[in-house]
Amino acid sequence: MINIRTIMNKKKFVIAMVFSLLMLGSAFAISALASGGSQPVLTGNQSGPVLNSEPSTATSNTPWSMPTTTMQEPSYTNGTFKMGIDCNVNSLNPFQETTYCDAYVVEELYDGLFNTLPNGQVVPWLASNYSVAHVTANNQTYDLLTNTSVNYSYIYTINLKPYVQWTDWTPANASQTYTFSNVLHYYFNGNMTTHVFKSYKNTTMKKYYLQSGDVVQSFRMQQSCGDWPNVVSVVPNGNLSVKVYVSKPTLLLFTADFENNVLPYHIWIKHDFTSVDGLYNYTPGISSGNGWYDWNMGWNTATGRSPGSVGTGPFMVQNSYGMPEGAIIPSHVETMYVNPHYFVQYANKSSGLRQYTPKIYEINEPFFSSESSMIAAYQKGQIDTTSLAPTPNFLPQIQSTPGSYIYHKTSSAYGYLRLNTRVAPMNVTAFRQALNYATPTAYIASAISDGYAVLSSDPVNPGNTLYYNSSAPQYTLNMAKAKSLIKSIPGMVNVSGTLEYYGKPVSLTIQTTVGSVAPDNIEGIDATEKYWNELGITVNLKEEAFTTLISNIDGTISSNSNLYQIGDLGISTPIGDPALDCRDSLNPKYGIPTDSYVGPFSSMVFNGKTLNGTQVQDLFNNITAKMVNSNSLSSNVHEAKQLQSLMIQQATMVNLGYFVDLIPEQTNGFTNYSHTNPDAVYLYWYWQFFSLEHTKTSTVKYPYHLTVKATVSSGTTQYDNETSTISFTVTNGTTPVSGATVLVGIAATYGGIFNITSTNLTTNSNGVAQFKYEVKDLNTLLVTTNSTGVVVHVSSEDVNITGIAEIPGSTTVGSGNATVELTLMPNKPVTAVTTANYTTDYIVAGVVVAVGVVAGAAFVVMRKPKIKS
Repeated sequence: MINIRTIMNKKKFVIAMVFSLLMLGSAFAISALASGGSQPVLTGNQSGPVLNSEPSTATSNTPWSMPTTTMQEPSYTNGTFKMGIDCNVNSLNPFQETTYCDAYVVEELYDGLFNTLPNGQVVPWLASNYSVAHVTANNQTYDLLTNTSVNYSYIYTINLKPYVQWTDWTPANASQTYTFSNVLHYYFNGNMTTHVFKSYKNTTMKKYYLQSGDVVQSFRMQQSCGDWPNVVSVVPNGNLSVKVYVSKPTLLLFTADFENNVLPYHIWIKHDFTSVDGLYNYTPGISSGNGWYDWNMGWNTATGRSPGSVGTGPFMVQNSYGMPEGAIIPSHVETMYVNPHYFVQYANKSSGLRQYTPKIYEINEPFFSSESSMIAAYQKGQIDTTSLAPTPNFLPQIQSTPGSYIYHKTSSAYGYLRLNTRVAPMNVTAFRQALNYATPTAYIASAISDGYAVLSSDPVNPGNTLYYNSSAPQYTLNMAKAKSLIKSIPGMVNVSGTLEYYGKPVSLTIQTTVGSVAPDNIEGIDATEKYWNELGITVNLKEEAFTTLISNIDGTISSNSNLYQIGDLGISTPIGDPALDCRDSLNPKYGIPTDSYVGPFSSMVFNGKTLNGTQVQDLFNNITAKMVNSNSLSSNVHEAKQLQSLMIQQATMVNLGYFVDLIPEQTNGFTNYSHTNPDAVYLYWYWQFFSLEHTKTSTVKYPYHLTVKATVSSGTTQYDNETSTISFTVTNGTTPVSGATVLVGIAATYGGIFNITSTNLTTNSNGVAQFKYEVKDLNTLLVTTNSTGVVVHVSSEDVNITGIAEIPGSTTVGSGNATVELTLMPNKPVTAVTTANYTTDYIVAGVVVAVGVVAGAAFVVMRKPKIKS
């Protein structure tokens, strides 16, 4: 849906793939609300200062004279935490995040006025405290979005912490100031306009400290992106306080509006314009690339320097305070260093914020071109975790690594088939419902995703317990129901096994990522095609780069065209209030500009009355507006659950299930991992970097090790559609070991190995465990394209299948392993590649990875598609 049009730190990521559900989780960062009441649970009341408020003045003029730096904190442990990455940062502009790797960096650099802790509690962050006043007279103020005066009913006065510094602060520039003018010149609808604010006077601001001018400038840009709903205006109230004019208090005020990243005025005022029509200060005639919405932050991808990435966050890339300069170098490394003067360490003791002072020195994220090389580095102790959850194929290697712990985290992202409702017959509700009933989601989750999936037709994550509608209707494989729905559609008939709609055969094309990148997508589509064929539907598969697929979908939404029929994707959902997410998905006014809209919609029954598509749209607009404007938690929960049932009934997508993130954590080098955050994986690590502590490495040594022997039932050269068995014999010396666990890992470039039994085996009384598999789809998988778009036929596939045997819980007997090396061949020989070296490009969810190949013998571990945007 969104390829991310980021509304600051409230994001929804579209992710590549999806027939395999083994991916990283969510990205929409509206945090979970505490239950009860009509507002989020805050550390204080709404009519005066919060209980955990800051003192009215700082205890010192500058952090240099405060008691400690980060390194002097008693809890500081030093240490470099290494996180392997196999995706690249595409943008460091907080308005343009497009990948999880973007989010991993950006979230560490910036802060908001408030923050939602992992337990759901909303606390002041850059803010010290706030108060609210109800205004009933003389209550109009200027609105930049409409260039008119509009009504407001409440004024929130938010006071800022007085000692927060931007990361480009130095003793030499500490005294510099600027004047924040009450006269604003900006373009409205392409025409220059001027407004004089009477609510404040020209205000002197400290340039390199957090000031009210920073908050106001951030608001002006963010509001035009669709954020800050129901906030009319934000103005300075002196240099350390802002007034927020609100038409109506809503549940989103604290968990969305006040958590937006605050950006430094002295950096962004130089880019206070945009070439994008409809956004704040759209300036006709200027070229793109330097305005606030698409500026690249001065990022040099060769050196990794990003001078514009100035923030207040716990880690930084600036070479300030005598620290080294961080570097973000695609396909090489991402490095960030701790902020020695992160503001939480100077917070009022009673606030409890000091515990969030980082305890490590550096986050180092080396790049790996393949998952296999990244896992090999993890096994050798060269990295402490991976940025994206590994596929289960690698669980044996991870589990056998001393000190390794695997956290199973239910994700808030799901895989789905996006149906283009502009294309007949997918503009018919009953037809879309029939496709849902004819999709083998249970098989996809168990056989293809190895059981690491949570089935649900619901667009709200089952882990979002407060808002999830457990009573909503669910689609399960039911061919009788699917055929009945098909028969009910006027103009649709089955002619000798071919489904026709008003005389035209029904043919559907599914666009997915290339099979060489995501082989399990192909298996999932094959499984689905069988059932859709039974309905008389011809299914075509179109493999392409993820960026191309997203471009087709975005283009279809924005230009009302038909650049795709069905897209094979994944997407994240919010933890907490889904109001903004629902609005962007269902209301074209907000969803089309952000490429989130899942309509247009078609007729359905509601409360016993048949609504046409226009009436359905009106219904969705009304419900989502009610949610966004609500200040009642119970009302929002009710509306959210009602919407879920209606969206499932509309069936504009086929939900393939929610992912399970398998997060490896090396405990020998670091301790104090926290498993309390249910949100996106990048937010999971955001909070980990506050709690992680470095420790001395201790290696587990076993006096004995198991011996493993592997034999294959057929030759090591195998052909398409053949089945075979590998027998792993486990002994202790010469004695067979019964009841040992054998974990099977598969390493392949293109795929082609599909397990029939399981990858988690147990030895019998003879010490033998058998892994049965089928060679499949090589004719499709061994066809790829090089960087110039030329089709390349690869002659064979090299596969390693490893069995790692261990005795669970044993402290004396260590694991053993054995590997079988196979060569897979298609039934029909394809044109052989030359023996000369060449380079081909593998597009991993929009990231092109060049892989050197010698006579077709490239080796990249087969991976199930993962969350990457």
